[in-house]
Formats: sequence, structure tokens, C-alpha cells
Amino acid sequence: MSEEQKKEEIRALLGEKVQAAEDGNLLSLLSIEADATNAQIQKAFFDLAKLIHPDKLIKFGVNDMKREATTVFKALSEAYNTMLDTSRRDAYLATLGAPSSAAAEAVQRSDEDLLSSNAADLNVNKSEAAKIFSHKGALLLKKGDYAKAEEFYRKAHTAEPENSRYELNLGWAILQNPNTEKTTRLNGAKEHLEASIKNEPENADAHYYMARYYKEVGRMAECRKHLESAVQFRRNYIEAKRELRLIDMRSNKNKNNPNPAQAQKSDDDGGNWFTNLFKRKS
Repeated sequence: MSEEQKKEEIRALLGEKVQAAEDGNLLSLLSIEADATNAQIQKAFFDLAKLIHPDKLIKFGVNDMKREATTVFKALSEAYNTMLDTSRRDAYLATLGAPSSAAAEAVQRSDEDLLSSNAADLNVNKSEAAKIFSHKGALLLKKGDYAKAEEFYRKAHTAEPENSRYELNLGWAILQNPNTEKTTRLNGAKEHLEASIKNEPENADAHYYMARYYKEVGRMAECRKHLESAVQFRRNYIEAKRELRLIDMRSNKNKNNPNPAQAQKSDDDGGNWFTNLFKRKS
């Protein structure tokens, strides 16, 4: 991995953790599951500390994010202490709605088994089923298995259609699924992403995903608009800021290097004007 790639990775990680801190999501902050052991919690904390401790930022060339890193590391330390304290941990997990034993068993099933199951088959309610399907979808999305991720997000959305987050994730998975015919893929993604923005107009992720859709179809004005909205609603949205920088770089490049055909046409027009001027005088 190049230094620039590592720098962008650290920026993206910090942006993700800033959002988790703002949301008060201790599991996302530590990158752990609800049933993580103390050893797993400790490992997760120290692995993150090696990357985003404020004193480590100079090494990675992202010292401009020291303020964000300080905020994140404070929240990370509090999350670490909470999750290692049994009573505090139980109290926090209770606010999330602890999964039933049936749900815990369902998560261990194979992907194929889960895809062919519904809430009744899993002995859970629809809300728990949706969480299971969404969790599987998220894991598969990280692995790059977009086709199967789409299937799980679709099941989550079907189980709990009123949950706009599931619809948003479904739209994002559809957009990235290379196995679907392009027109069908783009139309399907747009439908769900637009619905997500309608339901949650200040959701930064929804605007970022919508921007990625517009980028793919070549509508850069709309792309920029949604990227700017993403940054408006999440100040440290690293990916959105990076896309905006790329748009600006291309725009400046085009200004400095006009289309050769257009330049030739201008020269031709200028030559014709000059020739015609003398023709009129003769």
C-alpha cells in the first residue's frame, strides 16, 4: 500500500469513527460485535490506537485531523472502559435491544440457509429477522460479494420496509452489484436511494450514495450537489470530500487543456474571419 493510500485509509477510518462517536455507537467505535470477549475488545482497542491515536497522525501524514482524532480517542477510551465493565456493558447493550437466543443461533446459519428462511423459520420476530439479514448483508458488502449482499439487504427491507436504513443499504448494494444488467441495476438503485433521501433528507450516507449513482451515469452537476449535501450533514465525510476534490481537479484540468477539436475550430473560425475581412476590402 502506497503512502497516499495509507493516508486516505486513515482519513476514512477517522471519518467513520467520528460518526460512530457522534451516534454514541460503542460497538462501531471499537469495531466489535455485541458478544465480543474481553480479549477481543482489548485487541480491537489497541489495534485502533496504533492507527488513530492523536500522536500517531504525524507518522501517517494526516496531522491536520488531530482535533478529530482527539475527540475520537476520548470516545474510544470511554467505549473501551464501558465494554470491559460487565454492569455498564449490560446496561448499554440493553439500550440496543439484546438479541434473543433464537436470533443468536440464526446468525450462525449458513448464508444459503438464511436466504431461504423468513422470520417464522428463524423463530424470531420480523424486526430481529431484519437485523440478522442486514448484519449478513453488511459483512458481505465489506467482502465485496455485492450480489449476495443485495439479496440479504433485500430480505431485511422486505422484513421491515419502514426502516429507511435497510432501504438505503439495499440501494447501495444494488448500485455496486456487477451481476445485474446495467439499466436494471441503475434504475433499481436510484429508486431506493431516492426513497431513502425522501425519508431522511439529512442522511449524509444517502446523499453520498446518490452522488455515486449520478457519477456513474455522468450527471456531474447532480453528483456535486449531493456530495456537498453529504459534507453539509457530516462535516468530516472523507469519501465525499475526496470525490469533490476529484471533480475540482478534473474541472481545472479541462479549463487548462481545452478540447483539441474545439481549439482547432476556434483557430479555423479565426482564420476564416481574417480571410473574410480582406475579401470584403478587396
